[in-house]
Amino acid sequence: MSRLKSTCQVILIVVLLGLFCAVTGVLFIQMNKSKSVTAELHQELNMILMSTLENCKNKHMNQLLIKEQQTSKQLQTENKKQRSILFSEKLSFIWRLCNRSTLQCTRCLPGWVEHASRCFFLSPVAEKWEVARRNCLEMGGDLAVVLSPEDQENPQVNFHSAWIGLQDMVKEGTHFWVNGKRISSALRYWKDMEPNNAIASWDHDRAGQDCVAIVPPRHVGVGKWLNSWDDIVCGGKRHYLCETMVLSWS
Repeated sequence: MSRLKSTCQVILIVVLLGLFCAVTGVLFIQMNKSKSVTAELHQELNMILMSTLENCKNKHMNQLLIKEQQTSKQLQTENKKQRSILFSEKLSFIWRLCNRSTLQCTRCLPGWVEHASRCFFLSPVAEKWEVARRNCLEMGGDLAVVLSPEDQENPQVNFHSAWIGLQDMVKEGTHFWVNGKRISSALRYWKDMEPNNAIASWDHDRAGQDCVAIVPPRHVGVGKWLNSWDDIVCGGKRHYLCETMVLSWS
């Protein structure tokens, strides 16, 4: 009886061990399947996420492209509008330079006279030399510079005494043009006994004559009408001659 009981216990233990192994095996298989399913789900989620991000990126890029195209179109429209306005203004400006009767156009603004690819303007009012130069600069030019005998001859017609862009303010006797160049020995048109740096009776500062003007031909005599430069006190008021470059039609 005792032996039979021992045998049954052994058999029971074996059966329980078998059941344990079977259950363990089933659990192991289920865990592996679960890991595999989890991995597949993770992979699918990654694919969905990548696809979603790619779609979002493409959608954003398309929106940016559409916006860029709209901006470009607006800029082109505005550019055409501005060019049309500028063209209209240019035509209006050019029309001011043309004689409406003869339809002949000049390259100088009204009131200016063209000579040697430059435009000259004789002021209708008298000013001190420094004020005269400032006025010329504000009109886009400067006081006139004599570059040739033709320059000296051209502005003399129907003249008042007028300032030109020549002075020796820095060093007495060393004359410079307003463009920074020294007076050329080949282009000097002084009156007789000039420059003399005489002190005017009304010049209380005794600054001397440091600015140069062209005097009217009748003041220098018929035979010497080209020699008309005179150094004069800069504080005196005279008409003045401005110059600037001719306008470009391009």
